[in-house]
Amino acid sequence: MKMEELAIKGAWLASAPIFEDERGFFREWYKATDINDATTEAFNVVQANVSVSHKGVLRGIHYSLAEEGQSKWITCIAGSIWDVIVDIRPSSPTYKQRED
Repeated sequence: MKMEELAIKGAWLASAPIFEDERGFFREWYKATDINDATTEAFNVVQANVSVSHKGVLRGIHYSLAEEGQSKWITCIAGSIWDVIVDIRPSSPTYKQRED
């Protein structure tokens, strides 16, 4: 798995090769060791959700007021998504910056 650090501090883009054959395809979409090695932080999954949206649907902004913050892992199973990251952490060096 390839981990690419984005312009917003703490945001990463993960990509992995797709292996296809006559049966279909296989892709490793989450690997804790690669994530933890790249980010140098433990990414402990505590909740997993699935949502299906119709074309044109806009989902809301997600954030956490918890002291430890909140990490998210976004995956698009089919179709495409436009995911926008906005840094709303006042003490962050990338405060008010966005990545899309």
